[in-house]
Order: sequence, then C-alpha cells, then structure tokens
Amino acid sequence: WLLGKDILVHPVVEAGAQSVRVYFPGGENELWFDIEHEKTYRGIGYTAVPVTIDYTPVFYRGGSIIIRKDIPRPSSTLTNQDPYSVYVFLDGNNEAVGNFYCDDKHSFNYRSKKYIYYQFTYSNNYLSGRKIDQDADFDCLSRIGTVHVYNLSSGIAMNNVN
Repeated sequence: WLLGKDILVHPVVEAGAQSVRVYFPGGENELWFDIEHEKTYRGIGYTAVPVTIDYTPVFYRGGSIIIRKDIPRPSSTLTNQDPYSVYVFLDGNNEAVGNFYCDDKHSFNYRSKKYIYYQFTYSNNYLSGRKIDQDADFDCLSRIGTVHVYNLSSGIAMNNVN
C-alpha cells in the first residue's frame, strides 16, 4: 500500500510467512529505503523481502523528507510537545524534499490560518525550510529533535543532529 507518494507499506497476511513479494514502483533510478534493516531497493518491480511475525515492511522513497514523532504514547494528544524527527531519504542526486503541516489538532482554527505549512529541502548537504503559506501563523508546540539522513552513495548512513 502506498501512503501518499513516499511511504510504501506491505502487510504480512499469511501465517508463518518468511518473505513477501513487494512491488517497488518507479524504475531503475527510484530508491526505496528500509530503515529497520538498513537496506535499499530499486523501483524495478517485484522483490522478495524477508519478514517475521514482528516486522511489517515499511519503505521510504528516495528524494523524500518525512517528519514524524517517534516516542510511543498511549494517545496522540500526549505527543503534542514531543520533538519531531526528520527523516531525509536522498535520491540519486543526493537531494530530497518534503512538506510539513502543523495545527492545534482539535479545532477549526486552521480556517483562520492558525497553522504552519513548510517545505523542507535537502541539497548540497544542507537542510532548509521555507513557509509555503506566508499568511499562516501558528506556534507549533513541538520542535525538531533529531535529523536522520539516509543515502545510497555511502550505503545507508545516519547522521543525527540534535
């Protein structure tokens, strides 16, 4: 299943399965990153991917930036002040782009431009962000805690920036 255009999830639906056939779209130059097993796959069609009962395969498209919260909590409300983790998955040109949206998560204040909407870009070893909606204004309680950068040229490398 493709979630948006940059996250690919393949459920394991057979008991005792040791592998699943995952379809990686995009062609030879398209990269898909499995960060749990530190592997990359090319978008060349079906590939057998090893699985266990505890592992649901999740892959991230090269050239994307995914922003998420990584601290497990019993409810999403409890994550409001948790830091964001930024995951940068570089394409073959060592570049990536992704969008970030944040609002209060419970009201209709977004109708009054009470949100933030940014585009993040990674290029030339530099991560930058710019507002997409200049009129929007909101103080997102969370800040960026960690940045992880994954690339193909040096295998999968992770750089943490706190």
